[in-house]
Amino acid sequence: MTGTPVWSGDERQERFAEYVELVDRVLSNERTDYRGKYYTCEGAVMLPGPVQTPRPPLLIAAHGPRALEVAARYADTWNFVEPGPGLEGKEAVESFSKLNDLLSERAEAAGRDPNAITRSFACGFSASSSWRSLEEAMAGIELFEQAGVNEFLFTYSPTQPKDQVAQLDAMGVPFCSRASRTSTTWGRC
Repeated sequence: MTGTPVWSGDERQERFAEYVELVDRVLSNERTDYRGKYYTCEGAVMLPGPVQTPRPPLLIAAHGPRALEVAARYADTWNFVEPGPGLEGKEAVESFSKLNDLLSERAEAAGRDPNAITRSFACGFSASSSWRSLEEAMAGIELFEQAGVNEFLFTYSPTQPKDQVAQLDAMGVPFCSRASRTSTTWGRC
């Protein structure tokens, strides 16, 4: 449909890993030469360069072992996306915990401190999500905080009932929440 070839799962994983490595290099260096299996650049320069050093933070959503390896090497934040209906409560937290443990193992193997990687969770509440009400979401957030999530990206649809949006807004969380490693603070993103 778009003229792009359909890549196998292995090729998608390889391209993802190579692309993240390239982005990391381009954002971290004044000049980048890179020759990979899929991507190549010579003398790539980022102008203007990033304000943050060594580069802007990278958020990587990953759920499979190979993608978690990439996140373990390069992510400043690893994002766990809401598993959706059918995997709720303690089962969803167990799913997160298994992936979180694997991320930590992969980070250590890559020579990184696993605690240097923020754990985020993209979640929301609606009839089609794991949490169908604000109350369920608040209870779920507590479980995920206990399991190690320290940042919540709270999303909702523009078609969501206005009273639910008003509840979030009254709490100061119309779009997302951010939790520090020691306490949760709500704010606009």
